[in-house]
Amino acid sequence: MMRLKYLYDNRELVMNILDYWEYDEKDIDILDQYRISSNAVYPFSNHGKIQLLRFSPVQEKLPEDIKAELEYIKFLKEEKYPVLELVASNNNKEMELIDTSWGKYSAVVFKRVKGVRLDKVKLNGEIIYNLGCSLGRLHKLSNKFVPKNHNRISYIKQLEWMDNVLSDYENENFAKKEVEILKKELGGLDKNNTNFGLIHYDFDLDNVFWDEQTNTFNVIDFDDAVYHWYVMDIILTIQKISESLPDNNKLDVEKLLIKGYKTQYMIDDDIYKKTEIFKRYGFLYSYIRCLRSLSEPIDNKPEWMINLINTVKEHMESSSRYFGKEIVS
Repeated sequence: MMRLKYLYDNRELVMNILDYWEYDEKDIDILDQYRISSNAVYPFSNHGKIQLLRFSPVQEKLPEDIKAELEYIKFLKEEKYPVLELVASNNNKEMELIDTSWGKYSAVVFKRVKGVRLDKVKLNGEIIYNLGCSLGRLHKLSNKFVPKNHNRISYIKQLEWMDNVLSDYENENFAKKEVEILKKELGGLDKNNTNFGLIHYDFDLDNVFWDEQTNTFNVIDFDDAVYHWYVMDIILTIQKISESLPDNNKLDVEKLLIKGYKTQYMIDDDIYKKTEIFKRYGFLYSYIRCLRSLSEPIDNKPEWMINLINTVKEHMESSSRYFGKEIVS
């Protein structure tokens, strides 16, 4: 999530940015279906087709990181992996850097993918198995991906970023200790060209669309892609799916997803056994991102923001419950 001050719907800013692309003025009300979290995302119509404008201030997302994301997406597209498709601006650019009255922003536009978001679908064993196949194929392609111009960051850089954020907080001793624990634990893991590479990191139900007609999973939002162990994606995905299911659902998510995954790519079983390390990494990274988002106070907060802050704080409390505790091998 971006800092709170960037979460407002600033329609003048939106139109300033959108003017860099073609759009149907008669359908401009579609912009009302926006969402703002890690980025601002506004749907709009172009020749009757829905497209998505995504933008963020450069203080939140470095343009070089976005360029690296786009390079990876284009690679996957060339490999026939079902991902979102870029739309060039009126200046024939994949990404626009735009100076506005509110600062400099990076903006891109994607075509909307086909299908229904998986968090809106009743999951069954077949869907989870095929989702595992999709994730396995993604990692198989990642294994041969060599960036030509721009590199995404690694987990090492993420840990350095966490350290940097926490340096501004005197009372975050447990989080600081957790960073040191994870540096040590991850530093002791085997890392090679088959178990480590560029991962999605947010292969969550709201980032995968299921096209029932073709039984295809269309994947979006590579905004968090990072060099990490592949099992990080597997563990986070199993965790998110399991959390989404009702308590009485008897699906064995782990077994189903891994069975599908292994039809496409191998799993380093020794690394996968270190599940607690990777779960703790996910909790810590989420906690620190939330901490940073809440770092600047906002006056006269609207009710929706007050509710959001309360939800974020509850999430942070849950995420921090293991901070500083010894990891059992």
